Amino acid sequence: MKQFLGKERERKNPEGKQRRDLYLRVKCLYQKLDNIYGTKGLVLRASKFDAIDLMSSEKLENKVLALQKILQEDPTINGLKEDIAAVVDSLEEMVVDTCSQKVIEEELQKRVQKRMEEKYEDYLRDIKLQIIKEQNSSPENAQTLKKLGQLEKMERVGLNRPALEVLRPLTLDEVVGQNRAIKSLIANLNTPYPQHILLYGPPGVGKTTCARLALEIAKKREESIFSPDAPFIEVDGTTLRW
Repeated sequence: MKQFLGKERERKNPEGKQRRDLYLRVKCLYQKLDNIYGTKGLVLRASKFDAIDLMSSEKLENKVLALQKILQEDPTINGLKEDIAAVVDSLEEMVVDTCSQKVIEEELQKRVQKRMEEKYEDYLRDIKLQIIKEQNSSPENAQTLKKLGQLEKMERVGLNRPALEVLRPLTLDEVVGQNRAIKSLIANLNTPYPQHILLYGPPGVGKTTCARLALEIAKKREESIFSPDAPFIEVDGTTLRW
């Protein structure tokens, strides 16, 4: 009986059924973005593109507008310029493209890692062959066995830490002349919605060190948005891709 009444209401009010369908589609889009970026990542992107309030709204048009800003990475979008159903169609296509790109990136990273491991094994194999060829007679003499033992020991040893990691300051007391800059940086990071921050200055003044220490301090705050294992990632802007 309830199913019959529901179908009867849908027959009498087709626009209401269409809006319910659109609401479910929009809800699925948010779930997909949450899977791609993570909950915190999605909140940060929404904050970056001025879509937090729209995303939290119960109004369908506001939720769709928030999706537009996030997916098109444009905080200046002020309203829906097309029929809402057409906008949802285009947003679904953009989410599909984003999912495809993420899958491709993950697969590429796996292939790169596999190729690096293969190259490392080939390198060790070439060294072993070179050592054997350098021997005058039988490869199983004392000197060869000693070198092979050293190589096998090298295979079990991981990479050492870089010298910069050992020498870089680990506390604020070890940084000289940048107390005000670090305190300001920590204050900007230690908020529910941290913004992009630009540090500038001559080479060697301590920009990277300040940023690294500020992140470590911000992660220790109970109200920090950064997880305890959030990494500090350095990239070269001249070679950055994606």
